[in-house]
Amino acid sequence: MQTSIIPPRLLQELLAQRRRESGLSFQLLSERSRVDVAYLCRLEKGQASNPGRNIVLRIGIGLGLGLEAMDELLIAARHLPLSIGTPRPVTTAASQSAQSV
Repeated sequence: MQTSIIPPRLLQELLAQRRRESGLSFQLLSERSRVDVAYLCRLEKGQASNPGRNIVLRIGIGLGLGLEAMDELLIAARHLPLSIGTPRPVTTAASQSAQSV
């Protein structure tokens, strides 16, 4: 059985798509995220790399991204997603019977 690994999307492509979808200009995104306009342009054109995690988070907030989209942006920028380590409810037969008592 062969498994395929889908590489994360390039940050520049994802950033451009999210910015277009949100209808924001570079200037408005800059104002919302408090990230320099020139730096946003360089990121989207692939001329800047390795933005810090806080910068990526500010851009995501400026774009109004939800958790899944924010995680996708963080992964594209080679950072750990926010959802890492988020506890998920575990349902087992024992926990279900304990709840019904």
